[in-house]
Amino acid sequence: MINNVNNATSFKASYVDKINIQKLNSRKKYVPYQANLVELNRSDLKALEEIRTKWKNSWLCGKFISWAEKMHSSSDKAFALTTQKENFENLQPNTVLGLMNIDIHRRKSELNYIITKPVNPDYNKVGSSLINYAKTLTDKITLTAASKNLVDKFSKFFISVYSL
Repeated sequence: MINNVNNATSFKASYVDKINIQKLNSRKKYVPYQANLVELNRSDLKALEEIRTKWKNSWLCGKFISWAEKMHSSSDKAFALTTQKENFENLQPNTVLGLMNIDIHRRKSELNYIITKPVNPDYNKVGSSLINYAKTLTDKITLTAASKNLVDKFSKFFISVYSL
């Protein structure tokens, strides 16, 4: 983890791919927009804490951070979707739109968390775009959802969806 010139926490993320989402234009219509997907590593934990504070989503972001602290194999992956265009090793927390982590295994992979920036009307399709990217990594993904409503919502994306 490094600090930028404003003494704000920044990431050591590495660029992965462009991801299509939607952005609200000046006419108040959603139009295609390419955000950037970056892979996070353990050195990004303090920056994730900054996102947790800014997003006021302490419980879910806390779960994500706990999972990230335990990343210990190449099958554990954590990603951030950002509007930042370059210099991803110095990713700024205020540009992050969503977070995702996944355990990728040969037989069955598990999507642990997808978190999108709360109250963000300028962008759309952040969560579903992260899910679609996860599906390119493995062909069998399971998800444990926090509620029955989420099971119904996410069933179309996954092989198996379970409720807690």
